[in-house]
Amino acid sequence: LNVSYIILVGISRVKSKKPPCKEGRTAYVSPGPCSDSLCTQDCTLAGVYSKGKCAIEKSKPVCKCYGCKKA
Repeated sequence: LNVSYIILVGISRVKSKKPPCKEGRTAYVSPGPCSDSLCTQDCTLAGVYSKGKCAIEKSKPVCKCYGCKKA
């Protein structure tokens, strides 16, 4: 499964309809080491969150979004 494909599909969906903002929402599971700056970039792209942070979930690196922006 191509991870960048999932991210692109996810982002294009987000643009058309903003998801309800949930603090600490998991954006995606990182295929390699997770980068806070990349994660933040991905979270802010949709315009819903203000920052992203990496976390470990079920021993996999995940990108989580924080800082809900008021619509």
